[in-house]
Amino acid sequence: MRPALGIDIGATKIACAVVNDDGSVAGSIVVEPTGSVSAEETAGNVFRAIDRALTEQDMTASELAGIGIGSAGPIDPEGTYGDVDTLPHMHGYGLGRAVRQRYGHRPAVDNDANCFALAEAAFGAGRGEAIVVGITLGTGLGCGIVVDGRIFAGTTGNAGEVGRCLVDGLMYDQALSGSGVAGVFRELTGEDCRAEEVQARAEQGDDRAAAEAWRIYGARLGGVLGVMAAVLDPGVIVLGGSVAAGFPWFGGEAEARMREQLSTPAARHVRLCRGALGPRAGCLGAAALALR
Repeated sequence: MRPALGIDIGATKIACAVVNDDGSVAGSIVVEPTGSVSAEETAGNVFRAIDRALTEQDMTASELAGIGIGSAGPIDPEGTYGDVDTLPHMHGYGLGRAVRQRYGHRPAVDNDANCFALAEAAFGAGRGEAIVVGITLGTGLGCGIVVDGRIFAGTTGNAGEVGRCLVDGLMYDQALSGSGVAGVFRELTGEDCRAEEVQARAEQGDDRAAAEAWRIYGARLGGVLGVMAAVLDPGVIVLGGSVAAGFPWFGGEAEARMREQLSTPAARHVRLCRGALGPRAGCLGAAALALR
């Protein structure tokens, strides 16, 4: 099968790669800045990334099986942006149409959390499982659901959009993101620290407040994951995003709290783990949209 091109569009950078149907990257992952001045600037950077990736492989777009785009959303299946907090200049812009006009492929498009889940289901930690839930923990919380190798979109295309749901009086986007870790640490110590700093303190091994902040965060996350797992009965829940780097400090507590809420068969079967693909997941998930 011919390879596909996967494009991962974030708030600050665009990653692009030619991806084979086994999930291997042909060559390297090309990176360009996203840009924040105008939609035309960002589209130009997307084109530059595509051209570089194709040139590196001495390919033309006509040799691709397709093009996939994963981006911070909302973005509709045609590739037109809604009101995206991290990409406000893209509102209303039809990136899918622009890519199709330039390269001759109608791109397959979805949001970044769905692409993360699809990548891990197809090529990573969820491979072989019928139901995979992918959770991204970073500046907010993203969720994607993959059933039998396909993204489950729901009736309106919003399945998994749980960021505005509440836990302990806070939206998931607040409580379960990096700012959520920082908030717990501030409540314990009165200090302002980013999640990365809390992780660094925990790594030192003698900071009890940092360890306790991760434990509290893990308990909160585990309670939420337990509800998701009870409803969806997945084989695995895969965690990605910057906050997932703290998994050694919160994972055990999260898993215990999750399992407490499940029936015995579900509790025995479901796995909770970090993603296996690292920074490649965005490009691989986008490419998988086109390959599948």
